[in-house]
Amino acid sequence: MGEHELALRISNVVAYLAVLGVNSLLIKDCLSGGGNNDGDGDGPSLNLLTNDTDSHQKPDTYLSPPEYAESIWGLIYLLLGGFVIYQWFNPAKDAVIEGIGWDHVIASVLNISFVLVWNIFDRLFIHWSFTIYLSWITIETVNNIWIAVPLLDTVLFSTIMVVIYGVIGLHFVDYYHRQDVVYSGTLVWGLVSIAKKNQDVKALLISASIASGLIISGIIRVWVHKIAAWYRLRDQRLGERDPLLRSP
Repeated sequence: MGEHELALRISNVVAYLAVLGVNSLLIKDCLSGGGNNDGDGDGPSLNLLTNDTDSHQKPDTYLSPPEYAESIWGLIYLLLGGFVIYQWFNPAKDAVIEGIGWDHVIASVLNISFVLVWNIFDRLFIHWSFTIYLSWITIETVNNIWIAVPLLDTVLFSTIMVVIYGVIGLHFVDYYHRQDVVYSGTLVWGLVSIAKKNQDVKALLISASIASGLIISGIIRVWVHKIAAWYRLRDQRLGERDPLLRSP
C-alpha cells in the first residue's frame, strides 16, 4: 500500500469520526435541552455553534421533514461506517490457493462466494451510502434555503419545490444512465414524510403524493425491465443450448 493510499484511507476514517463525533454532541445537546448555567439544565451547553441554548432547534418550514424522517441519518452513517471499514480490504490481493482434487473445488466455491459477497459490499457500502447521502443532502439543502429566505416559505413556492423534487426523482430513475432507484427512492421517503406532515395543506399533500407516486412507478418500471431482460437473456441462453442437446 502506497503512502498516498494510506493517507487517503486514514483521512476518510478521521473525517467520518469527526462528523460522527460532532453530530453526536449536537444530538446529546438537543436531547438534554441545551443545558445552561442558571440551573435549568445539567451543565453548560454543548452547542458548538452558538451560546444560545435554543438555537440548536431548526426553524420549521413546509419542507422540513418531520423528526421520524430524519432518522434516515442513522442509515446514512451506518452505511458510511461500512465504507470506512470496507476501504481497508482489497479483494484483488486474495491469496492464491494451490492444490488439486477437492482442495481445488473448495477453493473455487469459496472464490465464487467471495466475489458475490464483495460485489454486494461494493453496491451497499460505496454506491448506496453516498447515493442516499447525496439525495438527502438535496432535501436538507433546500430546507436550509427555505429557512434562510423566509419569503420562500409559502404554500406556493413550497409546492413548486415539491414538483421540482418529483422532476429530479423521475430524471434519476428514467433518464439518468444508471437509473438510480436508490437516489429517487430516498427522495420518495422525503416526499411522503412532507405529504404526511402537511395533510391539512391540500396543495402540498396532493403535489407530494403525486410526485412520490410517479417516482415509485418509475422505480417499478426499472425493476420490471430488469427482470424482463434477465428472462430474455435466460431464454436466449437456453435456446443456444437446444441445438447441442438435440444433436445425435
